[in-house]
Amino acid sequence: MPGFKPAAYLGISGGDADNGVKLLGILAKGAAEKAGLKANDIISEFDGTKTKTMEALRDLITRHLVGDEVKLKILREGKELEISIILGGNKGEVEDHGYRFAYSSILKIGEKKAKKEGKAKDLTLKLDFSVEN
Repeated sequence: MPGFKPAAYLGISGGDADNGVKLLGILAKGAAEKAGLKANDIISEFDGTKTKTMEALRDLITRHLVGDEVKLKILREGKELEISIILGGNKGEVEDHGYRFAYSSILKIGEKKAKKEGKAKDLTLKLDFSVEN
């Protein structure tokens, strides 16, 4: 699509921590690695908004587009740092076809249903779709 910009992607895996989102992994060559984020960093603020959970951080990221620059406040080894990061895209995933937002929404619905059924740790989501012009 001409002029289409896919949703942003930070390139991290993480989990909830007492004072933000603790980074458990960093995707090689992703936006987070390029900005210097490291495993065990804690993101306490994303673009001026406090981040308390991975789900909240995911929601904030999906409101941005590839190429947007945001500021992160992170805690690293007891020190607070402010880092500017240019959000990237996740090549080869659903977002390349413009379905990142829908994918995120479907995933959230699936997570809520799994939690309600007591199966949150066993959640697997498979999407099958085709794109026609």
